[in-house]
Amino acid sequence: MPSQSKPKRKPAPLSSPLGHIAVNVRRRRDAMGLTQAELSELVPCHPTYVSQIERRVTNISVERLEAFAKVFGVDALSLMQPPE
Repeated sequence: MPSQSKPKRKPAPLSSPLGHIAVNVRRRRDAMGLTQAELSELVPCHPTYVSQIERRVTNISVERLEAFAKVFGVDALSLMQPPE
């Protein structure tokens, strides 16, 4: 019996809150000179979760959003704002 793989989730639009979070997380991570693995240790979460957030293919909880914001030294709401 062939294994059934999950269908790939279509990325959220860049104009959506998840899209804003994705861009803002990536920009702030890059500005801090962190790899996805290094950021995942600080949040803490799995490195693939950081990748999924940046690719807009998974949802993020308020608690996890606050954890990212704390690492970046910003308010969680700022990560949901349209990127400049």
